[in-house]
Amino acid sequence: MKISISGSHSTGKTSLVEAVGLRLKGLCPNDAEVISETARKVLALGFPTNQDEFFETCYKFLEVQLQAERNCKSKHVISDRSLVDFLAYIRANKDMKLPKALVSLIEEIVRWESKYFDLYCILPIEFGLVLDDLRSPDVEHQKAVDKTLRAILREFKLPHKQIRGTIEQRTEKIMAILGLRS
Repeated sequence: MKISISGSHSTGKTSLVEAVGLRLKGLCPNDAEVISETARKVLALGFPTNQDEFFETCYKFLEVQLQAERNCKSKHVISDRSLVDFLAYIRANKDMKLPKALVSLIEEIVRWESKYFDLYCILPIEFGLVLDDLRSPDVEHQKAVDKTLRAILREFKLPHKQIRGTIEQRTEKIMAILGLRS
């Protein structure tokens, strides 16, 4: 099963993906893969985040995420976000001045490629914001991304399930979805 761990920033996605990844490596080391967060990879490559040059970053994000998905051949894939999350940030970011043609292209790619995942597990906003060099400190922006992500999942009719609780509880829920118990 291929699962995207989705949600707004600072909801525990990376922590959950790491916890599930460790469990999967222990239970089925040759049949599980983890896709780490693409945004951090792209920014580490030096792609710009300012408004005037952000379209280059969009193209690179699409490329890196799609390559990561295509390279995973295992039975179980857990991804720290997906293209659906990427689109949610684009739509929720009202100040972003991307050309309409680019946004339309991204929407079509996301609509087509969103079928890669069997399930989108949404992590709700349950914890306080953890600030870093990538996350927005604006709680209203966090809520807007969450709302937009849920709307996209409904709009594209994608299978999704909300996962609540501590990291341990969330990990157990994902392992149950995968049909694996340790």
